[in-house]
Amino acid sequence: MRLLSASGFVAVALLAGGCASRGMNPAEPANDVIVQKLKSLGIEGRTYVNDLGQAAPTHVHAVHQVEDDFLLEDLFGNLTYVDGATLNTDWFFADLPAKFDAPPDSTPTSIVGLADGKLFVLARHNGTVTVPPRRVKVVPSATPVSTDSTLYVPTYATPGSAKSLQSVSLGSGYIGWGVRTPSEITSNLAKGGPGGGDTVYAATTDGSLYAYPTEQASAGTPSAAWSAHAKAPVFFDLALDGDDLGVVTADARLLCIDRITGHVRWE
Repeated sequence: MRLLSASGFVAVALLAGGCASRGMNPAEPANDVIVQKLKSLGIEGRTYVNDLGQAAPTHVHAVHQVEDDFLLEDLFGNLTYVDGATLNTDWFFADLPAKFDAPPDSTPTSIVGLADGKLFVLARHNGTVTVPPRRVKVVPSATPVSTDSTLYVPTYATPGSAKSLQSVSLGSGYIGWGVRTPSEITSNLAKGGPGGGDTVYAATTDGSLYAYPTEQASAGTPSAAWSAHAKAPVFFDLALDGDDLGVVTADARLLCIDRITGHVRWE
């Protein structure tokens, strides 16, 4: 789970107020809310090596939310994991070759991300490398999502691949199945379900929507659980709350979609 964009926060807020209430979780705060909380603690623009009171000359590049906790990333890719309840530093990681290529994702056990084209899998509880970093030949077009076994990466077409969504094994770095959607995926993916997620959701710039079951991670050619069309391009990040998938279209409509069936609850 990561910090939502402003559009994603609005979508979640509306979903929480108007969609079915079963399984609903509190909406995540927007980026500026987190920034203001950090500022109120006097920790703006600092790198925290051992505790939140220790400042270094390298400024924070990004703050990624991991459920109730925070992952601070500085300009050189050094990571500090902060407990959200106490604001104590749990661990520090300094072996990324550069900043993350796209915001990392998390599962109940891991932090997963691409940095300088390499796949990194870190244990959430102590920041140790659980899988040797491997170079992965994919170019993210938006933010990937991960389960405990597979990273799903929206990609730009390259000379070596015409796919727009690729699966990557966390254990081996092997690039598995790929699909070519009618147009590019430039909005962040979403995932839903228990644990690391049972379904991955994608939206394209022509308005196509897809849901892929994560149990098909090793399939040669995956089958979508459902597909739909938003009737307008989708450039904004998808927002997921419980079983409700929020989609904001380029013509300023908000769709609330049942993530299981793909049926539109309301518009």
